Amino acid sequence: GSDQLVTWVSGWASDNYQLNIRNCYMQGMGQVVAIPSIEWVVVTMEDSDFNNVELNNGQTVESDSYVTVYSADSKNISWNVVNCAFVNNQRYAAYFGGQSTTSSNRILNFTFTNVSYINSTSSGRFMQMKSSPSLINIQLNNFTFNSSDGALLIEVENDAQFNLSIENSVFDAFNGSTLGMINISQPSSSGGNMTVSLRNSTFINSNYPRSGSILQLTGDCKVSVSAQNNTFSNNSAVDDGGVMYIVTGYAYNISLDLQYNNFTKNNAARGSII
Repeated sequence: GSDQLVTWVSGWASDNYQLNIRNCYMQGMGQVVAIPSIEWVVVTMEDSDFNNVELNNGQTVESDSYVTVYSADSKNISWNVVNCAFVNNQRYAAYFGGQSTTSSNRILNFTFTNVSYINSTSSGRFMQMKSSPSLINIQLNNFTFNSSDGALLIEVENDAQFNLSIENSVFDAFNGSTLGMINISQPSSSGGNMTVSLRNSTFINSNYPRSGSILQLTGDCKVSVSAQNNTFSNNSAVDDGGVMYIVTGYAYNISLDLQYNNFTKNNAARGSII
C-alpha cells in the first residue's frame, strides 16, 4: 500500500487545490501530503500530530521521501500550521524543491503558530527548500525546535524577496548542528532582499563546524536583520561568527539592528557573536 496520506494527481496547471487536516494523528507514513505541479495550493493543519513520519517497510529511498509535506514543482503554496507537533521525523517536516527558475511571480507563504518539531535522531531538520519564487514569507510564532541538524535550510534560486519572522520561540540544537540552525543562501543570482526578524526568542546549544551557528545569510543581495529581546547562549562556530554570519556582494548593504539581547557563552575563531 501507499505510505502517503494525500497525493494529488497533477491536473491542469491552472488548478487550485485546498486541503484541511484537523484533529488527526499520523504515525509512520512517508510524504503525508505530496503536492503536484499546479497553480495554487493551500494546506491547513490544525490540532494534529505527525509522529515518526517515515516509510515503514524497510525500503532504501531518497531522503525527500521522509517528509510530512513534499512539493516538487507547485507554483504558489500557502501552508498554515496551528497547534501541531512533528515528532521524530527522520528527514524533514517539509521539503520544497525542484521548482523551475523559468516561472515568475511564484509565492510561498508559510505560517506556524504553536508548533513543535522534536527529533531525537542524529539527523532531521524542520524545512529544506531549493526554490525560485519571487516572494517567500515564513512566520514562526511560539515555535519549539529540538534537533541537531538545523531548523531551516533554504536555497533561493533567483533574486527574490525573502522574509523570515520568528517570535516567542525556542531553538535548541542539543549541542550539535551539522548545517547551522538557520541557513539561507542565494547562490546563483544577484539582487533581491533578505529580511530576518527575531523577537523574544531563545537560541541555544548550536555547535556548527563552519560559520554562523544560529543564523547564516549569504548571497549577492540586500540583507536586513533585526533582533530584539532574544537569548543566544552556548553557541559556537569553528570559523567566523559564533551566532551570526552574513556575507553579501560588494554592491549590497547589510543592516543590523540588535537591541536588548542576551549573548552568553558564544564562541568562534573570529567574532564570538558576528
